[in-house]
Amino acid sequence: MTPQEQSMRQSDNGTRVSDRLTLAYLLSLSALAVLVIAGQVFVQKLLVEQQADSSTINLAGRQRMLSQKIAMQVMAAEHATSLEELRIASGGLEKDLKAWQTAHAQLSHGAVQDPGSESGNTPPVRQLFDDIRDSYLRLSHAGYQVLERMRHPSSVPPNIAEWVVEAEAGAAEFLVWMDAIVLQYESEARGRVDLASRVELGLMSLALVVLLLEAVLVFRPVVRRVRMGVIDLANARRVAESRAHELTEQFSRLRKHLDEIARGRSPQPLTLTGNVAGLDSIVGGINDLVSELTKASHLETRLRQLAHQDPLTGLPNRKLFDDRLLMAHNRAVRNRSPYALLFIDLDGFKSVNDTYGHEAGDRMLVHVANTLRKTVRTSDTICRFGGDEFVIILEQIISAEDANRVAYQVGAQVAEPIAWEKTELRTGASVGVAVYPEDATDPQALLQRADECMYEDKRRRQQGEGGIPNRMLLVDDEPENLDILERTFGRSFNVRRADDGVKGLRIAREWKPHVVVSDQRMPGLQGVHFLAKLNRESPDIVRVLVTGYSDHEATLRAVNDAHVDGFFEKPIEPENLRRAVEAALRNTSRSASARR
Repeated sequence: MTPQEQSMRQSDNGTRVSDRLTLAYLLSLSALAVLVIAGQVFVQKLLVEQQADSSTINLAGRQRMLSQKIAMQVMAAEHATSLEELRIASGGLEKDLKAWQTAHAQLSHGAVQDPGSESGNTPPVRQLFDDIRDSYLRLSHAGYQVLERMRHPSSVPPNIAEWVVEAEAGAAEFLVWMDAIVLQYESEARGRVDLASRVELGLMSLALVVLLLEAVLVFRPVVRRVRMGVIDLANARRVAESRAHELTEQFSRLRKHLDEIARGRSPQPLTLTGNVAGLDSIVGGINDLVSELTKASHLETRLRQLAHQDPLTGLPNRKLFDDRLLMAHNRAVRNRSPYALLFIDLDGFKSVNDTYGHEAGDRMLVHVANTLRKTVRTSDTICRFGGDEFVIILEQIISAEDANRVAYQVGAQVAEPIAWEKTELRTGASVGVAVYPEDATDPQALLQRADECMYEDKRRRQQGEGGIPNRMLLVDDEPENLDILERTFGRSFNVRRADDGVKGLRIAREWKPHVVVSDQRMPGLQGVHFLAKLNRESPDIVRVLVTGYSDHEATLRAVNDAHVDGFFEKPIEPENLRRAVEAALRNTSRSASARR
């Protein structure tokens, strides 16, 4: 066989080997692509189901809350003292009954899980909804019986004792069954997450098997051929260096020959020896391999986030909160250190939803979540408890005063408006504080106590029964003084602030506060003149002046002219100021009663 035929045969063999390696490489890439696509399809389907699970559990929690609220409103109707109270109570009861029945219909028919099917619930969930039907009908029937008697009362309060008992019993049974349903939903959600983990492990195992086969059947032959090519390149380099040396010698001889011609000599014809052979060694490249595997490592993380986080705000959900609360409680017991729970309910959130739509409501919830993140420490836990309720776990506190200070900051920060289209969205926060071990030694009892304190705070912040004064306007151009005054009165009064007398007068005319505490020296309208205007426009407002002005006699004359109810010189004791305001309110209440 001639060298040319041997070279052609080697070339044909190399082409066939290259084709086989290319085919094996394409098949392995196709197998990896199929595995990745299958994993993506499965995970996307599971993500949709997980989001539906989160929405269903949130709706079930709202259903429990509405059943409790209906029972409480039925009991409240039994103690109504006027037709106006009955009218207000009946409106709230009717609205809650309708919302409760709508949510129950969605849950029982599985509309949150799969709106297009007749029932998206699993057989165990459908069985639980069959079991809960009697208690649901019992509470619904009692609620509408009470509502009918509230609309057409024969007496005030109405005679609804037997239906109150029926509603309480129905609500208790309904809560028991709803707890079972929520547990079933959570169990099924955990099962889907476990299934996803097993499928992901299987897909990754198959991918590793494909990669192993690719390494054995594709890359090892390629490496062998590359190694052979490197050896050939090294030999070619030695040959090229030898040829280059030969060419250098030939060019040196040519230069000498040309020099001789330039000098007029006639040298003999130059014969160049040596031969330069071309090197045709091309080593194919392996450039595409590893980009597929990184996606798989992120899938499990995303699934676990959906199982433990609220999809709207990114905060921990109720399930993760229960785990964090138990861990915080165990640490507190082990270290003998206190911790606190802050139960937060947004005031006026429903009006934002009703007025501007659910998109604005979602924007408000995200804003509140971000505000809470900025207000507390990174070591504290913030949870979206459901709807417009949030809970904060404060660990490593010294005393209840630390928790109250954070509660003040939360209330002040949440009250800041946010821009929405061409208007501003506003809400407030009612905050309940419970401290371990002062308020409770069991974590669930501590959570219940924080919830109760939140409702107490909400009642204090609103205009309570009997016309209890609770609106206070603080006017001072120094933010530090406003902060001190707000910490003094913020838990007992619904507080608003202004940094000069002109703004304070505008707020007082629109908001009608019960108490105004004003500094004397401010830009624009001085404190005495500001309070004098208030005295002429609204003499029933309790007016307190705080001053550090050096001309004491002139200030006293101005105070007498303004008819203020209290006068304090700086520096002041917050506790003395609080007692003076309470005494002035009592005097104002007695004067109003005497006039009536």
